[in-house]
Amino acid sequence: MKFTSTWLAAATLCSCASAQYFQRLGTCPTLGCVFPPDQVDHLAGQYFDIRLEVHAPINGSEATGNPNPDTNFSFTITPPRGAPVNASKFFGIAEPAIERWNFSYYQDLFAQDAHKPTIVNVAAKAYRKVALYQEGTYTATLSKLMDDCVPVQD
Repeated sequence: MKFTSTWLAAATLCSCASAQYFQRLGTCPTLGCVFPPDQVDHLAGQYFDIRLEVHAPINGSEATGNPNPDTNFSFTITPPRGAPVNASKFFGIAEPAIERWNFSYYQDLFAQDAHKPTIVNVAAKAYRKVALYQEGTYTATLSKLMDDCVPVQD
């Protein structure tokens, strides 16, 4: 009787786990990512980096049919009581170069068991050592070809 209960519990856990999905990174709810994520607090004058990524899955449930990530994406900062400004102009720095790479991951345990990873091509930019000097709420907006925008509030 004890053996049967243990076996039944193990079988139940295995059946639940077989349909689980791996969780998408919270700062990338769509195929565009803005780091640091939404609702981050910064001290006035504190240096930080901003990293932008645009993903183009080649296969998997999010594949768009275009394996090339949008390299013409734009990024604007809207200061408190202000209008959107191109990030490079806002921070007074040169536009960062586009970085390209790819990565793979398993969307769920079925894909992992079948050894069928999703391949994703990435275009990215990194704004290094930037700072906000005025207190208030800023809105950072990543605009890309496949999605209108990914707004982030600080």
